[in-house]
Amino acid sequence: MEIPNGNYSYRFKGFSVEIRDAGPWFLVGIGSLIVNGSNFTDGLHCATIQSHLKAPSYFDHGRYRVSGSYKWIAEERHFRADLEFKQYYSFASSPIQSMKAQFLAVPSSGDYSSFWLISRYAEIVRGNQSTFVNEVVEGEMKRVSLD
Repeated sequence: MEIPNGNYSYRFKGFSVEIRDAGPWFLVGIGSLIVNGSNFTDGLHCATIQSHLKAPSYFDHGRYRVSGSYKWIAEERHFRADLEFKQYYSFASSPIQSMKAQFLAVPSSGDYSSFWLISRYAEIVRGNQSTFVNEVVEGEMKRVSLD
């Protein structure tokens, strides 16, 4: 089973707690990407994150390039997407980082033009160090045009 080729837009929101950090953080993200075969290419992503339960509260907005791939998990009837978000801008001048993430997607339309998403895994990479992140993030992805 395949996700139809084309241009997609997505959004998500939820909470994230970096294992070594006090957290939690509330994050929202929007973006677009191209599905080409089993690959995601030419993705652009914007995210805003706000700390909770920390004093003083911290806010940041970042911009990322997105790429990755997906596969159909037949026995679970969903797609598993492995994505990499490479940051190229930080509003608060935070250290530039990248993130590896995995999302599960189920079709929310019969023609596979829209999907509901939840996060399954996230890892922040800063230089040669990585940190796992606990996330509860949900969202949706919709095809906005054919390739």
